Amino acid sequence: MTFLKTTAAFCTIATLAACGGGGDDPIEEATFENLTTSTETAIAIQAFQQVSGGFTVSSATGTYDATTDIATIDSSDISSDGASDLTGSLSYVAALSGAGDNRIVIAPTAAADVPTGAASYTGRSQFTVVVAGGANAGTYDGEMDVTLDISIGSSSSATLTIDGLVDGDATVTPVGSPTAAYTATGSEEIVFNGLSISGGTISDGGSSTASVTGFGDASESLNLTGASIDVIAGLAGPAAEEMGGVGTINDATAGSVRTTFSGSK
Repeated sequence: MTFLKTTAAFCTIATLAACGGGGDDPIEEATFENLTTSTETAIAIQAFQQVSGGFTVSSATGTYDATTDIATIDSSDISSDGASDLTGSLSYVAALSGAGDNRIVIAPTAAADVPTGAASYTGRSQFTVVVAGGANAGTYDGEMDVTLDISIGSSSSATLTIDGLVDGDATVTPVGSPTAAYTATGSEEIVFNGLSISGGTISDGGSSTASVTGFGDASESLNLTGASIDVIAGLAGPAAEEMGGVGTINDATAGSVRTTFSGSK
C-alpha cells in the first residue's frame, strides 16, 4: 500500500498492482512498485473488515507510515505485500488480500467535507455468491461492476447495485462438482437497498433490503425474506471523490453473498 502526496494537507493511496478475488483468495497478484513521495508517518486511514468464513463486517481505524510503506490496523502491521486495487485507478481507496479480516482501506472524507445532494460512484466488486439449493446450487466467485447511488440531505439514503457480469470474470463450483468457468446469464445482479448514511459512512439500517438474481439461470432469484444484511463502507478523499466497503447477505436456506467493492465519481 502506498500514498502519493497531492497537497500539504492530504495524501492518497496509489494504484496497487494486484487484484483480489472473491472470498478469501486472490484471483491475481503482481509485484508492487513503491511510488511514494510522502514523508508523513501517521496518515489517518480506515479499514473495513469482513470476518473470514463468516458474515460479520466492521470498521477499524489505523495509520499509514509513508516512510516505511506500512499500515497499522488494530495494532497489526500490514506491508504493501499482498495489497491490491479493485479498479486500478483509485487514489484514496485500496483493497487488501492476505491481510486477515481487512478487505478495504480508505483515506476517509471528513464529515464536514461530505457534500449534500445526489452522487453516483462506479467501480468494481469482488463477490462470492452461494446458491444453497435447487438446480443452480453452488458457489459463484468473480468480479462485476458496482454502482453506489447516494442522496445526502434531510433524508439520506444509498443503494448499492452489483451487476454487469461477463464471461471470463467468474467461476462456479456446483455442489459435488469441481470448479469450472462460468458462462454468464446476463441477468446476474446483487442489490442492497435502503442503506443509511451518517457523515461519510454508509451502513445497513432498519429499512435495508437485498436481492440476488440471475446466478446459474436468468430466472434464479434467492428468497431472502428474513436474511441478515450487513454493510459498512465509506466515502474517501478530501471531497468524497471515491468510495469503498464490504457487504454480506446471509440466509440459512436460500444462500449468501460476500462482497468487497470500490469506485469513484
